[in-house]
Amino acid sequence: MADTNSVNTGLFPLRIGQKIAVELNGRQFKTRIIQENSIPKYCCESQEISGLVENLATNAVSKLYQSIFHVASKFSGSLLLDHNKELIMQELLLNIPFHPFKIEYNNHQI
Repeated sequence: MADTNSVNTGLFPLRIGQKIAVELNGRQFKTRIIQENSIPKYCCESQEISGLVENLATNAVSKLYQSIFHVASKFSGSLLLDHNKELIMQELLLNIPFHPFKIEYNNHQI
């Protein structure tokens, strides 16, 4: 059964300063979107441990998780940032006059 509160646009807005917390393996991980040289980057922290600034949310969370738990687990950054939830997407798109979209036709994306 499909989740009516879930969306999958493949495209989502980034808000500098946006913070999201998720619990993984009984430990809270906080990811924040920052700006470095006009490019959005991600940093993650868990309790007293901070990870490196990364180009992808996936890498920010996964690398910190791997260093804490000494495993090779990898997590989807967009899912951790709740970009698949309709309410989150609506809030992120608030006061933005245009947002990206895609059209699929005959196995082509426009």
